[in-house]
Amino acid sequence: MNPLARYVGQFSGDFIGGFVTTAMTFVAGLWFGFQIGGNSTRIELAQVRETAARNQAAVAKHASRRLLEAETRGDELTTQLHVANRAALHTQEKLDDALRRATTGRACLNGPALRLLDGAHNLTVAVPPPAGGAAAGDGPAPTDSGELVSSDTDVARWIARAGFQYDECRRRLDALIDWHAESGS
Repeated sequence: MNPLARYVGQFSGDFIGGFVTTAMTFVAGLWFGFQIGGNSTRIELAQVRETAARNQAAVAKHASRRLLEAETRGDELTTQLHVANRAALHTQEKLDDALRRATTGRACLNGPALRLLDGAHNLTVAVPPPAGGAAAGDGPAPTDSGELVSSDTDVARWIARAGFQYDECRRRLDALIDWHAESGS
């Protein structure tokens, strides 16, 4: 008989001592079993956490790389757009000068026609303001009655500016479409 059983047996007899010894051994076995099982569970949990951390790091690295690529592509397209807009503005300035030389500045649209155009389809006919006086044909000139009249120069410049604004809008939309097409693939 083991020493623990003898010690317990002194107080309560051999049957109860054996029972208590067996119960204590059983409880100790359970305790050691839970400790061993808990350690393996903690090890498995640590491995799962490590795998999840590696996966998150890979996802973050991929997202960071995609963001950098999108920013780089956006910067390239923005630069291209600015260069194209500067070239178009230079072309527009040349066109304005040529229009001044090619038009006579004589009256083209009078007040009633301008008011009709101004109210049509929420369109505002904003002819360019006079730059060099009415004699040069650079802006709406008042008639003898004081009513504003658009000259052929005003109308030509307005048409040229509308074309310039259309082209600028088209360039911006094309750059935006290019950026989305590139970032979507």
